[in-house]
Amino acid sequence: MKKAISFLLTLSLGIGTFGSMGAFAAEEGYPVTIENNGTTITYEAAPERVVVLSYEVAEVMAALGLSDKVVALAPCMNRIDEALEEYQEVISEMPLFEESGMTNGVPNLETVLSVEPDFVYGSFYSFFSVNCGAAEDYLANEIGIYAADSTWAEEKSLENLYQEISNIGKIFGVEERAQEVIEELRAREAAVTAAVEGLESVPVFVLDYDNGDGTFTSVGNKAYAHALVALAGGENIFGDVEESYVTVSPEEIIARNPQAVLTISYYTEDDGQNKIDTMMNSEDFQEVDAVTEENFLALGGLAFGASAGMQSLDALEAIAEFLHPEAF
Repeated sequence: MKKAISFLLTLSLGIGTFGSMGAFAAEEGYPVTIENNGTTITYEAAPERVVVLSYEVAEVMAALGLSDKVVALAPCMNRIDEALEEYQEVISEMPLFEESGMTNGVPNLETVLSVEPDFVYGSFYSFFSVNCGAAEDYLANEIGIYAADSTWAEEKSLENLYQEISNIGKIFGVEERAQEVIEELRAREAAVTAAVEGLESVPVFVLDYDNGDGTFTSVGNKAYAHALVALAGGENIFGDVEESYVTVSPEEIIARNPQAVLTISYYTEDDGQNKIDTMMNSEDFQEVDAVTEENFLALGGLAFGASAGMQSLDALEAIAEFLHPEAF
């Protein structure tokens, strides 16, 4: 299959530098050169056979009117009903990988290559050899890749999402539509930040995961969720930790006394509620303000998980209204 892609690889993996991989008659608006997560790739034409490695990136493709280019979707452990309602129909028509080629909804390299993609779109974590294959595996096969910006950027914010949408728009030649989507999302962000401007920040505990051993996983200031909480008028109680994720004890949570708790529902509808019940029923937390006030909010993993996506503004609005109902 002829690839309309050329690569300049700048990953610090000791692989070397690739020049042009063939002569192509560039389409109008091309070539387009995109830098992403340590790679620089030049596209001579829009990719035609796309693999998407999560519902988050499938929603971006749907928002940009590119769903017909998707030849395979990896659901991870999410469900179609977690996708935005406006995109559920088109996403449900994206072919899923065969179950036999996936582990917990994640395909291996061989499975991805079997559908002959010319572009693979996922998260930073997708492009590990133990997951869907390392970046160099795809580049060696002349396949373009893109890792969601919020999963690898040093400074995480909604700007990562806007940059990602802009880049995907350039790669596929739908820049006008991409800018429309970005403007709509920016307007929603601006409305929230204006509403909470000048209000006192609410101390928030983000309960990402109940480790089952008496400890919990929360987020430090390198996590995307940390940035979203700040935009919504909250203060992450573990925001002084220079990590994306941090394991914390009940004693540490009690000492920082959050006034509100945000939980994330991963994979099952009742996951978030189970985490809430754990805190509410634990003798450890009975003096914590969030527990005495029963001040909890559960959000879906596609809205408030590890990466920014089309549901991020839904999460921002929900968190802001939860923390500052008087402003809405």
